[in-house]
Amino acid sequence: MSASHSGFQLAKALDAAADAIKARLYRDWDSLSPVQRKALEDAFWDTMGNAMRIRTASVDALLIEARTSLEAVEDVTRRAAALMATLDDIRKAIKVATALFGLAASVAAAVAAPNPAAVVGALKALKKVVDAAEA
Repeated sequence: MSASHSGFQLAKALDAAADAIKARLYRDWDSLSPVQRKALEDAFWDTMGNAMRIRTASVDALLIEARTSLEAVEDVTRRAAALMATLDDIRKAIKVATALFGLAASVAAAVAAPNPAAVVGALKALKKVVDAAEA
């Protein structure tokens, strides 16, 4: 199992644990002292924060597994966003928007079921469309 997949699974488990803490807080709200409420609230937010940090690290691991970098993704995404504002040809703008969506969908799907190859393919597709539109 890849590091990114393990990280995403752990983050999902921590999200579920945080939800359980929140449910307990709301269920027992009236019977809890202010100190007990704060303890459960702090535990909820700390658990959610840690899940987010793990998820962020897992995205980094996914990009490493995909043999690409966050900088490469950011660069082509920035270029695509700039093109959306400047392209006169609506067909090219739609191609860029569709490729942007493809990259976003691939990364989002990889969070659920890590697939570095899909991310690489979507990144290459977006770069190809952006390069063609910039030409």
